[in-house]
Parts: sequence; structure tokens; C-alpha cells
Amino acid sequence: MNNNSFTKENLKLFAKEFPDDLKESAREFFSETLDEKAQKIIRERNAEDLLIRAVALSPFIKSGFKKYPELVSELLEQGALYRGISKKIFWESALAIHERARTEEDFLKEIRKFRIKNSVRIAIRDICGLSDFFEVSGELSDLATTLVELSLRWLEKRLLKTFGSPRFDSQKICPIVLGMGKLGARELNFSSDIDLIFSYRGDYPKITGLKKGLGLDEYFQYLVRKLLQVLSSPTSDGIVYRTDTRLRPFGDSGPLVMSHEAMLSYYEIHGRTWERYALIKAQPMCGDIESGKRLLDDLRPFIYRKYLDYSAISAINEIKDSIMTQHAQKGILDNIKLGPGGIRDAEFIVQTFQLIKGGRIKSLQTPYFKRALEVIANLRLLDQKTCKNLLNSYIFLRTTENRLQEYSDQQTHTLPKDNQKRHLLSLSLGFKKWDEFLEVLTFYRREIERVFSDLFKTHRRKYGTKSRETLSEDSSKTLLAKNVWEDLGAEEVNDRLKDLGFVNPEKALSILRALKKSKKFRSLRGQTQELLDSLMPLVLMNASMTKEPEKTLKHLLHIIEAVLRREIYLYMLKEYPQVLKHLSFICSRSSLIAQNIKEQPILLDELIDGRVLFSPIEEKEIKTRLQAVLEPVSRDDLELWLDEIRRFKKANVLKIAACHLEGLIDIREVGRELTVLSECIVKESFKMAQVKVLKEKTQELFKKNGLSIIAYGKLGSNEMGYSSDLDLIFLMEKGQGELTNIFNKIIHKFIFFLTTRTSQGILYEIDTRLRPNGSQGVLISTVQGFSEYQLKKAWTWEHQALIKARFLCGDEEIGNSFELLRKKVLCLKRDEKRLGYEIKDMKKKIEGELHLPEGKFHLKKSSGGLVDIEFISQYLVLKNAWQAPEITSERNTLDILDKLIEFNLLERSKGEFLKKAYLNYFERINLLSLDLKEPLLEEDEIKFYKKEVISLFNSIIT
Repeated sequence: MNNNSFTKENLKLFAKEFPDDLKESAREFFSETLDEKAQKIIRERNAEDLLIRAVALSPFIKSGFKKYPELVSELLEQGALYRGISKKIFWESALAIHERARTEEDFLKEIRKFRIKNSVRIAIRDICGLSDFFEVSGELSDLATTLVELSLRWLEKRLLKTFGSPRFDSQKICPIVLGMGKLGARELNFSSDIDLIFSYRGDYPKITGLKKGLGLDEYFQYLVRKLLQVLSSPTSDGIVYRTDTRLRPFGDSGPLVMSHEAMLSYYEIHGRTWERYALIKAQPMCGDIESGKRLLDDLRPFIYRKYLDYSAISAINEIKDSIMTQHAQKGILDNIKLGPGGIRDAEFIVQTFQLIKGGRIKSLQTPYFKRALEVIANLRLLDQKTCKNLLNSYIFLRTTENRLQEYSDQQTHTLPKDNQKRHLLSLSLGFKKWDEFLEVLTFYRREIERVFSDLFKTHRRKYGTKSRETLSEDSSKTLLAKNVWEDLGAEEVNDRLKDLGFVNPEKALSILRALKKSKKFRSLRGQTQELLDSLMPLVLMNASMTKEPEKTLKHLLHIIEAVLRREIYLYMLKEYPQVLKHLSFICSRSSLIAQNIKEQPILLDELIDGRVLFSPIEEKEIKTRLQAVLEPVSRDDLELWLDEIRRFKKANVLKIAACHLEGLIDIREVGRELTVLSECIVKESFKMAQVKVLKEKTQELFKKNGLSIIAYGKLGSNEMGYSSDLDLIFLMEKGQGELTNIFNKIIHKFIFFLTTRTSQGILYEIDTRLRPNGSQGVLISTVQGFSEYQLKKAWTWEHQALIKARFLCGDEEIGNSFELLRKKVLCLKRDEKRLGYEIKDMKKKIEGELHLPEGKFHLKKSSGGLVDIEFISQYLVLKNAWQAPEITSERNTLDILDKLIEFNLLERSKGEFLKKAYLNYFERINLLSLDLKEPLLEEDEIKFYKKEVISLFNSIIT
């Protein structure tokens, strides 16, 4: 099926193929209704096909032309039909009404006429494909905003004689008018009502201008009531807008207007989740705009909680359950707003992410559907394809909604049952037949319904359904696990644990009893105790299904003990099986990640969506996520900034580890992703250090005399591991007095950011001993000094280290100078015997520092280990680069070995073996690191690789 049927090209095509009977009917209407002048303009402007289509498909447009025949000439002579209209132009056009309207009756008539004329123009542009959905909804929203503000100002002027005008210090005091829902989001539909909340600043020390005895609150209550009458009262010309004020504090029973301070108090004491949900789309639309912005800023902590808000999940699920119940109602399937896969479902998906994560991700704090969805896609909260499909589906449904309402300017969301209306709706959307339209509509609704049903899915399994036998087995295991937890003192408890799948039931029992004896557990009461009791059988079952159930159980219980007084996490683990499943998997394989989660339960959020958790990370994505995390943090709040960047690192290490352990990325990709993560954090920290140290007067000085960071070691070679530190040196163009002091402050601040221990731990250990003269040398070298040192004084091991080095960030000219120097140094012609001797000597020193138990093998430093492979590759580079400079282009050991093979400097069979051994060592080192273990193995486990690497080392390095 073609789900791209909805295009402007189709609209143009079907305009040509428009049914003859509809064309003829429209022409008859023109001849009967329009004068000769209007018909002539239509012919001269080649607008006949366009207007025939509009009139034929929309009785509302037809009635608009009939009521205001001059509208055709106005639209075509002024060119308004072929261009969008901005809010400014709406306002300038509407101001004329103030001059013309002498009485209230005049004003009511004029603003209704203004709305109808502009609505006809917008409808024609929409139906004829002259504007897209967001242009249409934006103009509809701007039109509504203009008419509300115009009415407000007209009423203020009218009430001046009767009540006066409130002022403070000669400034007029206006009400705050908040647009809610689709009006706040600038996504108003064609015949929508408008949701409004009214407020005002109540903290003025002295108010003048009102008649004696009249308070500000009384004045605004009267003003707003009159405004609602002006907009909503039916006249012979209809209404302007149906207005809904039920979203205000206390709903229908509350006052129409509340002071800023009273509103804050209400939301603090009485505010509910659905009100937070509603306020996401709030925007000040007219009146006192600046005070409206301040009001929403003050409400922001209520709408968007600072930490991931799982307390809202229960309320969100209630909303979702209510929606699902409505989905099941008779006749709801034809409702494109409220039915399954409808507009409301799409909005619910996006706003749920905003509500739960918006406090920590400032870019989610937007009333706009499209912008919020783009953030969700960029941060991989949902995958890119899902977000693209969701946006396309939303646009199609909202466009269909407009076409339904443009038929007769009625607020309807139900598909027509009448065949003629169905035919007209299909044509208005570019389809020849109803069935073609319905097929595309069904496709898009299913896309929304799929995402909606998956969102925070609870009791359904992701991959199909289980057999009846398996379900029965699960049921019996659940009962068994429940019995274990409820009676840990029973004689048969060990047998029960063994039946569950625990290899060492005594150890498992000891871990369970330790939790029950803990002070935190014994202090539990009521609902929290019940929640834990219902969770523990699930914990036992999940732990028992892992390869190391006792280890998994130990980590799970440590995490649970850490969150016993934070009930929402217990709720999350119980209600969202995928979180507990992913957590058990991680705990079974990584003590490091388990410990991080225990210390920072907020990391549990990363486990909610397996599609995102088990999805490799791209460099652009990491940068986007880091910016989103740090965006809401003030640079003046250094403590929070340090904590947030540490949490960010842990969250992404968790994701990388999950993909690695699941086998979705290999060890080379692990090294690349950990390197990208480290690089982003280093660059952000370097930037922050500059902000903290540099004053305005030194900014230009800094720009002219740059500072750079050079990455060595694993960061330089894109081979970072889970426990790698950062080998860095710092270069400046030239040092002189004040500038050197400034640079030193920046680097010390930078190192402090990375290494200082906060409640979130440290970011990285930093090693700067690779700088000239090691720990005895100056912290920052000049380019010239570094160059002279490398060419005249550096040891062979320092040139070995230079092979992995690369410019990381800072002054790019310094980076270019470094790259030229690196190549020059590596391409020096060397004494082969001396080179071999010095590399072997360095190897002996490394081995001499090892003190291993008998029979143990250090994967990195033992003879035949990873360092030997690196030394082989480095020896061959230093030996041959003078005659094959191309081999210096690589930093990564595996890439260097490939380059050496390519230039026939290493036999292919030997090179391929060394690569295989290196990958094996690197994989094992990282898996052990993930489990907080030293890189040690029994020699027998690795003897084949060890023996061959030693043999190659001795044969190659002579």
C-alpha cells in the first residue's frame, strides 16, 4: 500500500481530474452569487480551478462567499490567498475594527465577520494545498490570539468610564491570559474551541486608577466575564470562539481569575498530575505577556520535576486506562481524535515523555508537539523511525481533522457515514475513493496505536505470547518464590530455592535473611511493606533465571535496600517487568554497573525501553544528550553541574555495557563508543573551565594565544575501556606572564572537574606524566618547547607513546602543529639494535613491577600479554616509518597491524594472529573490569596465546 498518497502533487493532479458534476455546481454558484467584477478577477488571476475545488468541497467556504461576496475580490486583488499571514498583519488588520465599531453590537458583528473572512481564506489555502498543516494551525492560532486580544483591549476601553483603569506607577495593569491546549501550542484546529486561564499580578504595593472601593480582583473578574460573553455569545453572525475555562484552578467551581500568588499556592497544595499535563502546552497569549512568562517560570518546578518523575507514572497510567476504556466504547472507532490510534493518543505519547523527563531535559519543556518529538528522537527516547512515523501520522490525522471541520465549520472528529460527505472528504485529502483514504488513515492510526500500546507497557511481553504450559510453570514458580520470601525460616526453604534455580541455595538464603535483618527493612510500614512483599517473588524469579543467580540476587537486593525509603523505585520495579528483567541481566554480568545503580537509582530509568537500551550510541547522539542534560543547569551551580555530568557518564557507560553484554556491539565498537563518550566529557569540561576562569577582559587575549589538549594512550587511540584513565598533555603557543598563569588556572580547573570526588564519584583519573620531563616538567608546554624535547631529549618509550597521540580540542593551529611534529618524530631514522634494546628494557621494567600469585597471568602486563602486542606494533612503526611514512597515520593497535600488513612490514599470518590475540585480551580485560575484577587469569586459560605472542615478540624485536 502507498502510505505517501497524501501529497501536494496529488492535490494538483486531482484538481485536474475533479468530478464534472462538482465543477458544474461550483460554476453555477459563482454565476448566481458573484457579480461580474468578481468573476472577471477569478478569470484574470487563473483562480477558477482553485476556487471551484474549495467551494465544491466546503459548504462553509461557499456560505462565506455568499455572505460576503466582496471576499473573492479582496482575496485575489490583494494576493492574500497565495501567501501566509503573520500575527503582526492580523493585528494591524484587526485594529481597524476599533475605529469602525461605535457600539457593542457593531463590535460583535465586526469581529465575527473578521473571523469568518480569515477562516475562509485559511480553509481555501488548506484544501487547495497552498499551505501545510503547521502553517494552517499556526495561522488559526494567531487569528484566535488576535481576536482575544482585540476584544480585551476594546473592553478595557469601554469599561474606562465605568470602572477606571488599574495602574501602578503610571503603567496600566493588564490581566494575564494563558492559552492552553492547542491554542498554547499554536496548533489550533479549524473549528476548535479555545482553552483559557486568566490570572494577574497581585503584588503591586499600590494601585491607582480604579473607581473608589473597587479592588483589582473584582475588576478582572468582571472584565473576564465580559470577554467570555463577547467571544462566545451567539448572534446572527454566529460566535467568535467557544471558550473553555475549566482547566483553571478548582475547575468550574473556582474563580475565573486568580492572582499569580494564589495560583502558585493552589498548584503547590492541590495540583494534580492531569493539571501538570495540561500546563505543558500553556503559553501567555495576550494581556500582560511578561508577567505570564514569569508565572509559567514559577510553575515550571510543579510541571517538570527536577528528578525523573516516576511518581507521575501511576497517574499517567490512570489517564491511559481511561483512554483505553474510551477506546472500547461503541462508535469511537470513527473518531479520529479520541478513538484508538487517534490524535489524543499521539499527544499523550509525547507529553508523557515531557512530564516524566522534562525536569532534567530542558529542551523537552516546550508546548510544541513537533519540537518535543524532535527532542525525543534526538535523545533516542524513542527510535528515529518511530518518531518520524509518529509525526507523519499526527500530521495526517490533524489535516483530516481540519478537512472534516472545514466542511461546515463544526467541531467534529467523527468520520462521516453519508456517502456524499465521504466522497468530498476523500477528495479534499487528495484521494479519488473513500477506500483509498481509509487505507492510508488506518495505516497511520495503527502506527500511533502501536507506539501508544508499547508506552510503559506493563503486563504484556514484548515478543509474542507464551504457551499455556510455560504460563502454568511461571505461575507455580511465582507461588514457590512467594513461599520462599514469606517464610525464610522454613525447613524446606533451601529445597524451594534449589527448585527455583539457585545453584547455592545456602548463599541465596543468607543474602535474603540479611535484607530482612537490616534496619531499613525493619523500619518499613504499611504500603511500602506490601509493595516490597509483592516485588520480592519477582526478584527471586528474575535472579534465578540468570547464569549466576546468587551473585545477581546479591546485587538486586543491594539496590532494593538502597531504595527502600524511595517507594517509587519499588513501584517501578514491580509494575514494569522489563526494568527488572534488564536490571537482572546487568547485575548478573557487571558488578560495576550494579554498584553504580545502587549509588544512583536514577539510572534505572535507562532500563525502561529495551529498544533504546540495546541500541548502539552514535557520536552525534552523545553530544546531543549531553547538551540536553546540562542545558537546564546554571553554570553558577557548579556542584549540580559536576553531579549531572557524572550521572551522564554512568548512564551512557550502562548503555554501552548493555549492548556489549548482549552481543550487539563488539569490543572494537565498545572502545570507540567509550572514547566518544570520554571525548565529549573532556571537551565540555574544558569549555566549562574556560568559562569559570576567563574574565571578559582576557577573552581576546585567550583567542589570540591558544591552549590545546592532546590525548595519549587509550583515549588517543580510540581504545578506551570501562576502567581506562585519561593520558593527557597540554600545549600552548607561547607562554608569557599573565597568559601562562591564566592557562595554568584553566588546566587546574579542568583537572579538578574530572578528578574531584562528589556524591556521584569521579569522572576519570588523569595521568599527565607523558608531558616533557614527566611529573617534574611544567604542566603546560609551549609548542616550541615540546618540539625541541621530542626531537632532542625524549626517550624511546615517549616516542612509542606518541604513536597513539592525537589533538583532541582547543586551538586548531596548535593541533596542526602537533600533528606535523608527531609525523616528523615518528619518521626519524633510528638505530634498529638500540630501538630493540630499549623496547625490551621497558618490557622488563613493566614485568618487574608485577607481583603475581603463582600460575596467574596478567592480561595486560605479563610476558605474552597485551602490552607485548602493542610493543611489537610500535617497534615496527618506529623502525620503518622513515621509509613508509603512511604507517604513522594510524593510532589504534589493530589498525596499525593492518597498515603494517598492507606495506609488507609484517607477515599476514603473524599480523592476523596478533590481531586475534589482541582482541581476545582486550575483550577479557573489559569484561573483568565490568565485574570489578583485576585483569588476571589462570595461565592455563591463556597459554596458547601467551606462548605464541612471546615467540613473535622475540623473533620480531631483535
